[in-house]
Amino acid sequence: MSPETKKPNKPAEIHFKPEGYTPPDSIEFFEQLVGKLREAGFNPDEIIYSGADASYLFEKDGSVKRPNAIFAMNETGWVRAAKSHETTPAGYADSGDEPRIALYDRSQLAHAYSYHVDQDESDYYAPIPITDIVPGDALAGRPSSEVINEVVIHKDYPQNPDASPTDALLGIVFLDRE
Repeated sequence: MSPETKKPNKPAEIHFKPEGYTPPDSIEFFEQLVGKLREAGFNPDEIIYSGADASYLFEKDGSVKRPNAIFAMNETGWVRAAKSHETTPAGYADSGDEPRIALYDRSQLAHAYSYHVDQDESDYYAPIPITDIVPGDALAGRPSSEVINEVVIHKDYPQNPDASPTDALLGIVFLDRE
């Protein structure tokens, strides 16, 4: 690993249960989540969010999987998706048995300029293999108000083939259901 690509410490674990009935793809859900993250010391402007079932995030031994790329959104992307009734990271996560939202350090990630996906048509929420990645701009150089709702990679990938968005993982939000 390059000096900038460090094996992450154990990510923070945050348990979140929205107040009342709040659909996961709603603005209200996101506003409550942002409040919880601020209470936990996170700056939402510096976070990239990716939602999934726990089985897609963790190996059987409990370690975090190390994909070469992930689908993710920033705050602006999430709000836009919610307003246009599109699926948000919470919506993807909520479809699983153990919903989680992974929180990534925006400064450690980059836009994937182009890529190829092989989605399993029988399982819309299964992890999607992402190949033929052409790196784009580092997210740190883009304004936080710019919508990010795309594939992101670690800023050192592919120069460092071991680099993974997992190296930028800050925390995991456990979505608590009733």
